[in-house]
Amino acid sequence: MDEQLGELKDIELPMQPGMDWFAFLQDMGLLFWLVLLLLVLFLLVRYSRWFDRSLLLAPIHLRWQLYKIKKQFNQQKTQNLDVQLSRQLYDWSLLLQSVFNRAKQHHPDDEQVEFEQEVDKIKSQAEYMAFSNTPVSRETFLELVQHASVVLNKMLSFKFICKCLFKGFTKWRGA
Repeated sequence: MDEQLGELKDIELPMQPGMDWFAFLQDMGLLFWLVLLLLVLFLLVRYSRWFDRSLLLAPIHLRWQLYKIKKQFNQQKTQNLDVQLSRQLYDWSLLLQSVFNRAKQHHPDDEQVEFEQEVDKIKSQAEYMAFSNTPVSRETFLELVQHASVVLNKMLSFKFICKCLFKGFTKWRGA
């Protein structure tokens, strides 16, 4: 009996059976705000022109568009290429050129001359495919799409985007 007097006993009441409504409502509220935030972000990305103009988000958008063009290309079974698909590639090349021009303004560099030639080459080939009267073979189109993908990956790499953002931040801070 004397040994029990020095010990502390846990006298906390056990939890009541049933649902902890406060924790449930707190979790549902957090889930609601998360879904709402994701929905707003999706709508901004899907319907905003800001997404196309942003130097940080443009590579993601360009890669996604090129992926959709490749997917449509793979779904076609005809030997000659659909004019609609070549016009989509031409529109994509115009967007690539505008992103490149914006990146060039932020970060002029010696590498830009090489990229400028590549972007002009892609644009001129895509323009020829989109607006010429002669049919374009699937191999030629696929070659141009693969070349565009390589140029896009080299031109808009993470390192390059970080350089542009850092230079823009230092220019903004110094102004």
